[in-house]
Amino acid sequence: MARQKITFPSVTADVVDKVEQKAIKSSYKHRDDLLPSGSTLLNLALAENPYGGWSVGKIVNIIGDTHAGKTFLFWQMLAEMANDKRYDDYKLYYDDVEEALEFDVIKLFGKKTNSRVIYGSQLESSDTIESALIRVRDILGKGEMFVYAVDSVDALDTVKDQKVKDEDVGKRDYPDKPRIVNDMFRRTKKKIKSSRSALFMISQTRDKIGIVFGSKKRRVCDKPLDFFSTHVLWLAIKGQIKRKDMHVGNIIRVRISKNKLTGKRREVEFPIYTDYGIDDIESMIDWMVEEKFWKMKRKEKGSKEDPIIQTQGDFIDATKDNLIEFIENHDIQDELRQLVADCWMQNEEEIATKRPPRYS
Repeated sequence: MARQKITFPSVTADVVDKVEQKAIKSSYKHRDDLLPSGSTLLNLALAENPYGGWSVGKIVNIIGDTHAGKTFLFWQMLAEMANDKRYDDYKLYYDDVEEALEFDVIKLFGKKTNSRVIYGSQLESSDTIESALIRVRDILGKGEMFVYAVDSVDALDTVKDQKVKDEDVGKRDYPDKPRIVNDMFRRTKKKIKSSRSALFMISQTRDKIGIVFGSKKRRVCDKPLDFFSTHVLWLAIKGQIKRKDMHVGNIIRVRISKNKLTGKRREVEFPIYTDYGIDDIESMIDWMVEEKFWKMKRKEKGSKEDPIIQTQGDFIDATKDNLIEFIENHDIQDELRQLVADCWMQNEEEIATKRPPRYS
């Protein structure tokens, strides 16, 4: 049996009429202290709010292997902000340090996103960690609210490194970079907080050699990034998505290793299609099935048809593709978002420590 559809706090749908359901749904609001990630599940994992996850006034570190969706995730956030009037006052910057942005921004994220984001020929790529963070401080000096991404930290030299002779490039290491990042973050963090802006530092993973214990992955400037970041996320490719034996996307797993907003470390997954981006609806449907709030009806032996997902409330019993089509055609994405938020909070309630507070 599928778990009952609930409306938070733990009220079953079969005893709540439409008016009461709408009243309960209104408990989830867009919060002006949160910025949208583009994924409802990630918003919930970061802030327990379906509409926003990134906390304003903070530094965020997004880490992942090549093609794990780091840049895609940041641009999904930019698209959410660019197409929402609530964020019209924000300046949106993408510092393409690696000069590797190759996907079609207009096709994936729309003309408004392309016109709102300052990138490419409008923003000269930083070449040193000092120049990137000095630019952030200059923007802070203008008193504007902004979101700024450095993609990636690994591609930045220090001023000292750039003075190394070309023949010695392969021999140099980066002893000064963590110290410089630490010093500049210390000077900048308070200003970012007061401006209600957000600084995203995107990092590539590097394999640890000869390490037996702990994570097998590391990144440049790990200590200052860990210390100053409110959110630290690790992205990895869980699997590939194929159609007719051809690659069309990846299933991305996100592990939150640091979350100063709620203190909770959670993992979520979502598909990223190369011609569409993050599929928020599909990820929510998959989560509802995985958490047994909805039931996947078993296929009959020998049947070539896709399995039916048994839902509740405003949703139909259908294959996943047909259910996605139904949700989009009836414009009930927000109803699904609210339902997933209710179910997420039920899970959190079930694992909470149920003891009286020690102090009054």
